[in-house]
Amino acid sequence: MKQKKSRNKSTSAHWVGADVAKASFDVALVLAHQHFPATPLSDIPARSFKRSPEGVAQFLTWLDGLQIEADETRVVMEATGRYSTELTVWMLDARASLHPAIVNPRSEERRVGKECRSRWSPYH
Repeated sequence: MKQKKSRNKSTSAHWVGADVAKASFDVALVLAHQHFPATPLSDIPARSFKRSPEGVAQFLTWLDGLQIEADETRVVMEATGRYSTELTVWMLDARASLHPAIVNPRSEERRVGKECRSRWSPYH
């Protein structure tokens, strides 16, 4: 019986972090091969776009210009109420394969903080 190859999307995916505001959204793209702290922040592509369907189209044009696998790119943003919800809907309409996700900043803050304390703190 032939086994199916399984790819872990979380480790092979490119990640876009989006900071959403009323009029715009800023993005930073971390490629699958980039890792902190080995990759300087100056090597991470970043841009700002208008928070609108047109801005999402410009974002996708920018993303396509970077010549990365669109199927392996994911977007994550903090919950900002209506602003992040609208942006997510526009992204899904334009390119569902981005699988935009909205995260609760408080729960992520706790998770990341706990992880940082357990890995890097001299007091653990």
